[in-house]
Amino acid sequence: LCFGTLAANLSNGTTLAPFLLVAPLAPVLGVAAAYGPRHDPVEVLVATAPYGRTRLVLLRTFAVLVPVLPVTALLSLAVPGPQWLAAAWLGPALALVPVFLALAAFAGPRVAAALVSLGWSGVVLASTRGLEPTWPLQATQQAVYLALGLAACLVIAVRVVVDRQQGVAL
Repeated sequence: LCFGTLAANLSNGTTLAPFLLVAPLAPVLGVAAAYGPRHDPVEVLVATAPYGRTRLVLLRTFAVLVPVLPVTALLSLAVPGPQWLAAAWLGPALALVPVFLALAAFAGPRVAAALVSLGWSGVVLASTRGLEPTWPLQATQQAVYLALGLAACLVIAVRVVVDRQQGVAL
């Protein structure tokens, strides 16, 4: 995050790509690091918990978002550009986390994190080809992120209903 903020500052706001590549992905990568059946030191406890894995993963996600989002928000205040930019990165960030969780239910956390990271990187890098530096955060794109996030939340909600037995993988 510090690198992305510094790179955006050194470019005098002409390119926001380093910050935009990192800021919305910070919560996703934090959540991806917070769980995973193969690498979880308390996997035995998770598998025997009286809750489905989906519920436990959502609780861990909340625990990751609480410290990550404020730090990223503070760093975004240091990025040059329009004032609305300091909050606009939250749209893609809050859409990418449920997309990651929905994908992780089917592909696992590592593959889901890679897919979400590649997808977002493609959006940001494509925006550097003749578009405004703030293109990924403009209103029409924010509406797309909202729709994508809501669709992913619907997938997660269905998964929570289906995931009623203990230890079912997410």
